[in-house]
Amino acid sequence: MIVPEAPGSTSSRGESARRRAAAWAFVAILVVAAAVRLPGLTAGYPYLEYVDEGHVLHRVLDELRTGDWDPGFYLYPSLPAYAIFGAVRLYAPVYELVHGRPLLADLPVDSIYHYDRIGPPEVLLLARALSLLLSLATVALTGWLAARLAGRAAGLLAAWLAALLPPLVIRGAIVDIDVYATFFVIAALCFAERLRDPGAGGTPRRGRRDAALAGAMAGLALVSKYPQVLVALPVAMAAMSSPSPSGDGGTAGRVETVEKLRRLGLAAGAAVLAAAMGMPALVLRTGRVIAALRYQASLYAAPVGSYWDQAVRRAEWDLRFDHPELGWPLLALAAVSLAAILDRRQARALLGWGAYGAALGLLLSRFGFHAFRNLLSLVPLLAVLLACSYQRLRQGAVRPAARRMLDAAAVALPLLLFGAPLTSHVRQQLALVDSRRQAVRWLAAHGEPGDEIVVAEELAFLPSEIRGLPGNVRELTWPQARREIRLRRCRFAVLGEMFVHEKGPLPSAAWRREVPAEYVERAVFGEEGPNGDPDFVFHGNRQRLYVLEIQPVP
Repeated sequence: MIVPEAPGSTSSRGESARRRAAAWAFVAILVVAAAVRLPGLTAGYPYLEYVDEGHVLHRVLDELRTGDWDPGFYLYPSLPAYAIFGAVRLYAPVYELVHGRPLLADLPVDSIYHYDRIGPPEVLLLARALSLLLSLATVALTGWLAARLAGRAAGLLAAWLAALLPPLVIRGAIVDIDVYATFFVIAALCFAERLRDPGAGGTPRRGRRDAALAGAMAGLALVSKYPQVLVALPVAMAAMSSPSPSGDGGTAGRVETVEKLRRLGLAAGAAVLAAAMGMPALVLRTGRVIAALRYQASLYAAPVGSYWDQAVRRAEWDLRFDHPELGWPLLALAAVSLAAILDRRQARALLGWGAYGAALGLLLSRFGFHAFRNLLSLVPLLAVLLACSYQRLRQGAVRPAARRMLDAAAVALPLLLFGAPLTSHVRQQLALVDSRRQAVRWLAAHGEPGDEIVVAEELAFLPSEIRGLPGNVRELTWPQARREIRLRRCRFAVLGEMFVHEKGPLPSAAWRREVPAEYVERAVFGEEGPNGDPDFVFHGNRQRLYVLEIQPVP
C-alpha cells in the first residue's frame, strides 16, 4: 500500500480522507495495469505467442513427465520452471475432474521438432497467469518504493508509469524469465530501502530481518535470471550504510561496524540459501551449470540487435509491438530528473541503483546479443526516478492551483506518451488468433463425419485441437502425407510453409508440384513472409496455411 506523505502525518479527518483517496487511486492503477496486460493471457492461445515461452515450458513438461526436480537444462535458471511446475501440480486434480483423465496423460510427445506443442493448453494459461500476477506485483512494488523515497504522490505516479510503460506491459502476460527476475530485483531494492532508512520504527531486530529478506530476494533474482545477482550490490551497500545502534564512549564505532557486518552476513547467507532452494543444481550440479553458462556465452557472442534502437525506434524483434520500448521523450525526462535529484536520501538510493545498473551494463556489453528484455529490471527504477522528480516539483508549488495542474500533467504524461501504442497493442492482442486454430475452425464447420483429413505434422498442430474434428483425422509427416494425397485417400489436406526434418524448408511452391490437380484451395490462413524462426522450430501465430479439398472428377 502507498505510504503516507511523511512519518509525522496526523490521523486527522483530512489526512484520513487523503489516505482513502490514495488507496482507491492505487487500486484503480492496478485495475488499469491488469486491463492492458490481460489480452496477452489468451493471445494466440492455445499456441505460443512468444518464442521464449517454449524454452521455459518445455522444462516444465520434462519435469512433469519424469517427476525429476532437475530438468538437466541450465541455460535458463530453474525458479520460473519450478513455480509453473508447482502451479500445474496444484491444478492437476481440477484438470482430472473436468476432463475425466489425468493431466499427465495428455502431455505432448517430447521432441524439439514439436516445440510449439505445449499441452495440455491449460499449462500455457497457468504459466501466463503467473507472469501476469508478478507483473502486477512489480507495479505495486514500484509504487511502494517511490512512496518510501519521496512520498505518497510520488508512489502513485511511479505505479501509474509502471502500469503503462511498454516494456512492462508487452511482457506482462507472457512466459518469460525476465518478468520473474524484475519482480525479485525490485523486491530486493524495496527491502534494501527499508534497511537503509528504517524510519521511526526501526530496531536492530527489524534491520537484521530486512537484511535477510533483501538478500533472499537477491538470491531468487539470481535463480530467475543469472545476471540479476548483481542486485546484491545495492543490497550490500544498504547493509553497510544502514543506521545501527551504537555503544557508549569509545565502543560506539566498533558496535556499529559489527552490527553492519552482521547484517551484511545475514544478507549474504540468505541470498545463498534462497538461491540453493530455488535452484538446487547450483549446489548439486555446479560444474554442469558453469558449462551451460559458458555455452550460453558462446551463443550470445554474435552481434544481434541494438539496445538503443529498441529503446527509441522499434521494440525487441520477437514481440508484436511496432513502437519504441521507451522513446526519446521519456529518456529526456529521465535525464532531466536525474540531474534534478538533490535530496540526500534519494541520492543514496540512486547511488546503489547506479552501481547495479553500471555492473549490469558492463556485463551485458561483453555479449553481442542485445535484446531489450535484458534491461527490463531497470525500467521500474526509471519510473521511480521520474516520480521523485515530480514530487520535488510538487513540493515547490506553493499555490494549490499549480499543484493541481502539475498533478493533471503527471496523470496525462503516460497517456500522451504511450496511450496510442498501447491501444493498438491491446487491440492486436485481442484479435490475435493462431492460423492453426482458424484452420481447425474451418474444418469443423465444413467437415462431415465420414471425411478423411490429413494434417502435415510439420505444422505442429496441438493434438487437443484436431481431436474433436469430424471424420478421421491423421497427422502425418510430409512424406507420408504426400503419399496419401497422391493416392487421393483424403478429402481434406492441411499444408503450409514447412520445415521437413533432414530436408530443410519446404515452401508452398515446392509441394504444390507434388499435389494432384484435383486438390484445390478452399481456405488460406496466416500471412506471407517470415513468421516464427527461420527453421520453423517456433512457428509463430500467423504461419501460412492452406486447406485443400479434393474435387470430384467431372
